[in-house]
Amino acid sequence: MAHLGAELRGAGLVNPMVLQLILTYRELIMIRRLAPPNRWAVVPFAAALLILPLLGASSAHAQETTTKNQIVGGWFGNRKPPETVKARVSAGAGILTDVAIFSWDFAGKNRPVCALTFHSGCVSASSPTPYQSPEFKQSLAAVSGPKTWASHIDLESSRAGELAAVMKNEKKRSAMTTKLTQWAVKSGVTGVDLDWENFGFNDGAKTWKSTRPAFVATIKQLAQKLHDADKLLSVTVPAGGRPFAADGSPRIGSGYTVYAWDEIADSIDRLNLMTYDYSWDKPGPIGPNPWAREVVRSAVAQMGAENAKKVVVGVPLYGKVWPTRDSEGDLVTVGACPKSWESDSTPDVYSVNPAEARGLAAREGATVKFDSDSSEYTFTFADSGRGTYQAKIGKKDKTRTATRSKNCQVSRTVWFSGSKSLIARGRMAADEEIGGVFMWNLASTTAKMLRGYVAASKDFPSIQLEDDPLQPLPFTRFEVHATTDNIPVGAKVRLEVGEGQKWRTLSVAQVNKKHVLHWEAVAPGSVSSNLRASVTGSNGVVSSESKDFWVSRYSRNLQP
Repeated sequence: MAHLGAELRGAGLVNPMVLQLILTYRELIMIRRLAPPNRWAVVPFAAALLILPLLGASSAHAQETTTKNQIVGGWFGNRKPPETVKARVSAGAGILTDVAIFSWDFAGKNRPVCALTFHSGCVSASSPTPYQSPEFKQSLAAVSGPKTWASHIDLESSRAGELAAVMKNEKKRSAMTTKLTQWAVKSGVTGVDLDWENFGFNDGAKTWKSTRPAFVATIKQLAQKLHDADKLLSVTVPAGGRPFAADGSPRIGSGYTVYAWDEIADSIDRLNLMTYDYSWDKPGPIGPNPWAREVVRSAVAQMGAENAKKVVVGVPLYGKVWPTRDSEGDLVTVGACPKSWESDSTPDVYSVNPAEARGLAAREGATVKFDSDSSEYTFTFADSGRGTYQAKIGKKDKTRTATRSKNCQVSRTVWFSGSKSLIARGRMAADEEIGGVFMWNLASTTAKMLRGYVAASKDFPSIQLEDDPLQPLPFTRFEVHATTDNIPVGAKVRLEVGEGQKWRTLSVAQVNKKHVLHWEAVAPGSVSSNLRASVTGSNGVVSSESKDFWVSRYSRNLQP
């Protein structure tokens, strides 16, 4: 899979912070006190009518929000056994909010959705449960608490172009989106995660222009069907190499234009950014944090600030071992080795998880260093490689050149991510006000790593919102309350209401000595709108996620 602390000082914002808003309407009697006398009788009746709809169950789509602790999740891929899923989810109990499992595969245009088995191939279409392998069922049973996502993958290069063809055929597209929805319902998962990578890596950039409209149509159709079934939709996308153009504008899809982040933003519930594999053909960081931050900012610019909480940044919990090369591309050797020496074969580039990387360093006696710029770990070592060199043999004017074999010590460079990398990513996610982090992959986590993340996340700035919103009457006063963490006393935060594409300030509150925010405002006259909290500082305007805000339909002629 290919799958890159804010602080307020005084009254201004230094770095972006996470603001999340939940409304509380504590004193209905306030409405009665402030409303004109001839309207008193309608207030209790209207208030009762307002509360009744709130007692019903909300859909999963409507409830999709981010808590103070952010989204903290990841994938189990490559047919990880149920025992691994159970062990890792248990280690992350109370910490992990989301778990995605490679569940379904695109097995060609004649079978666009098939349930993966543990070993190979798909569950038989004639099976009583064609939507679920026994291993997938066991893995789901091991996940208690976190949201569960069934990942539908298209990774086989041999099938390049086939999924695009299915999407361009309206009948086949509809059949595929219907089956994905039905299987999500039957499996009991929270939602579907699409990890469709052939578009970006194997179909070829020349196909993107024709594939993009079909992709967007597929996403919108699937999102509608899933939401109607109270399921969610996540789309996993490549991060690209250059998130912004030379003129500072965001590059569509961070260069992978086929994924059309801007066009699918309002339909999807998550955009998972595969911010890794930054360094591919030569040694370097797997997913350096500065680059990941730029990818995030590009995504938010394309998705819109109102969809920032849908953006989730990837965390690479793996590393790579490369042969070290000089500026001319030649292998770097260590110790005595003839200048003309050449390896008999190209040394392998291979992947390691964090534990394997540290074990390798220990065996080779190498010192692991943490690179603060990229927030990743690195070390070098040398291993033996067989090769040949040209040797001169004979005496004086009777010399000749002969090929000789020799083993030389070839330098290797390792980069990998680990506990500090995860913490840095989480802090960046908080800074940029996005949904959270998603790890590739969860099989590489440990209880110690996740506990360390939780301890560090206590320093992330945030606002904890108190209650679910009630509906005030038009032009009456209502209250909003929130508690804060790691936000300086005195910081001014605006409560704003969305009116079309514009936002209007309703009230301004300062963080008090108890780290609490309290706003009093007059409800707008419109029946529905959005509320958010915003602050302006040296880094510009930073806003919370917007919150649906409904004003009662009753007694709209009330005036303050």
